[in-house]
Amino acid sequence: MNKIALYGLIILFFSLFILGCTQKTIQQDITTEETTPAISTAPEAPTSERTRETEQKFPRKELSLYLGFWMPTPYFPGTQSLEKREDIVALGANTVAFAVEIPYFEDGSIDEEAMEDSKKEARRLIRYYKEAGLAVALSPEPLLQEFEGEPQPLQASIRERFLQEYTPYAVELAQIAEEENAEIFSPMNEPDYKLGFEIASSWGQEILPKIRKVFTGKVMWKGLTIDDREKIEKVDFSGYDSIGFTSFPWGGIKNYKSNLKLFLDSLQRKAAEDGVKDLFAAEFGTYEPVGLLKQDEVNSIQYVFEEGKGKLQGFLVFDPPEGFGTPIKGTTLGNVVKEEFEKLK
Repeated sequence: MNKIALYGLIILFFSLFILGCTQKTIQQDITTEETTPAISTAPEAPTSERTRETEQKFPRKELSLYLGFWMPTPYFPGTQSLEKREDIVALGANTVAFAVEIPYFEDGSIDEEAMEDSKKEARRLIRYYKEAGLAVALSPEPLLQEFEGEPQPLQASIRERFLQEYTPYAVELAQIAEEENAEIFSPMNEPDYKLGFEIASSWGQEILPKIRKVFTGKVMWKGLTIDDREKIEKVDFSGYDSIGFTSFPWGGIKNYKSNLKLFLDSLQRKAAEDGVKDLFAAEFGTYEPVGLLKQDEVNSIQYVFEEGKGKLQGFLVFDPPEGFGTPIKGTTLGNVVKEEFEKLK
């Protein structure tokens, strides 16, 4: 081979090498542009795994007082008056709490396909609210597939199978909560109502170390109602960071404040015995099935703030889904809650 041909081959190889590098760089730029998640600006924003940058930008908050709202269905657009984060912040809240559906069939088995959507929603919602500077509390909610209405207690015949399949999914949701730096996680919403007090207590202790392995935030037992004062002793709360209870005036507004006081006295004693530090009014306010008169709805909220001041570390007002009561946004109740938050601050 003469020198001219040799030089020609060298130039050809060098040109191909440069072209290949250029194409690779362009492809990398395109791939990066396609896969880099944008900061979400609406509930419909895309989601992705947590990055180190996200962890630094939205760190877990350590609050002395959690003030916010409990929303059962934020994953169904239009059902919650406060689903948009700017509306929550505008009322002076620092916390948002919501349920994530764990769908199951009549035989107690979990709907695995639907569960994949629930996991995506959990991650999306946590990030959406964390980006607004809000602390996040997450509670998995067992819900029977094809059932229209509120969650119901599980039939005794399916409890064993249900818990076997539910438990790993609850742990998986706790892992997602950890990855997204959520502040609070509850293994199940209202386990005493769904499972019965004795089973809920034993299962609550069984799942707790599994949650602790993957979640380093606060773990809350979210259950009880103020009408369960005589049943508090049936539950072992040991190891939990907080107890969240539900408070509605089922017995009427007249005796509501005194009943709430008696319940809080009992709950404080039990929490001290079991070594639980924080107590939350995790769901309270107005709720259509209670049958409150409109003029009593304000009192149903104010009484909890009055009795809970100095006793509770969290106030999460119930924002009823559409059709289940007076919404918080755009009503007198929103103004009342904002005023109560300001008093506590």
